[in-house]
Amino acid sequence: LTGQRRENLSRMRWDEIDLSANCWHIPASKAKSKRPTTIPLTELAAGLLRRRRDEIPGEWVFPSDVGSKDGWVREPRKPWQRVLQRAGISNLRLHDLRRSVGSWLGASGTNSYTIARALGHQSVRSGEVYVRLAADPVRDALHVIQEARPALDEAVRRTLPVENPDAA
Repeated sequence: LTGQRRENLSRMRWDEIDLSANCWHIPASKAKSKRPTTIPLTELAAGLLRRRRDEIPGEWVFPSDVGSKDGWVREPRKPWQRVLQRAGISNLRLHDLRRSVGSWLGASGTNSYTIARALGHQSVRSGEVYVRLAADPVRDALHVIQEARPALDEAVRRTLPVENPDAA
């Protein structure tokens, strides 16, 4: 739902989440770019986090006592496999979900700047990969003309002189 990196998600802390503004503030120390990043949360993501906050005490959004001396989920391999098994899906990596977010944004016509920001990239060039997945914008622009064509045909017909008045 956020398109963020697995590492950031697994290390998410409650004090980084602002549910009143529906934002997640990733500190520079956790960001790949080493710059603080603010990720807007959709209503769905914020709602899931609110529900989880009521269920999960402590500082970590995804706490773990197993294999983690720090208290957060380091590698969610087993839980992820359970999710895939329940959904009847095989061969899907968590990172594929991140790429899917970028792909869906690109296919919907979102510009590269917005895609890069949504995925937490500092460079707009990172979003350009996904923009290429958009439907051909030239074809879409020409489609507008096609949709308006009946009205254009009628306007042209009315303005052209009639060559044979008896045929009209």
